[in-house]
Amino acid sequence: MSELSYYIKESKGSKRWLLFLEGGWYCFNRQTCDSRYETMRRLMSSTMWPQTRTGTGILSPQPEENPHWWNANMVFIPYCSSDVWSGVTPKTDH
Repeated sequence: MSELSYYIKESKGSKRWLLFLEGGWYCFNRQTCDSRYETMRRLMSSTMWPQTRTGTGILSPQPEENPHWWNANMVFIPYCSSDVWSGVTPKTDH
């Protein structure tokens, strides 16, 4: 079972926020979940995640690498459930 975990970089004085939800696809039966656990464990559990993380790309705090968002408050929410959520609307005939 995974725990909800996230990484945050606060930028004092900034009113801008960037929330990044990492993608990760899913497993759909015992065989694919077992294989995923062996090869991509970080997508199934937060137990081995590092205490801190340095952002890159759109999550980079460096203005040279990220000219538009470097000074925003940033929250990185890693993927770790390996299940699928695609909405809460009941099934219809349409």
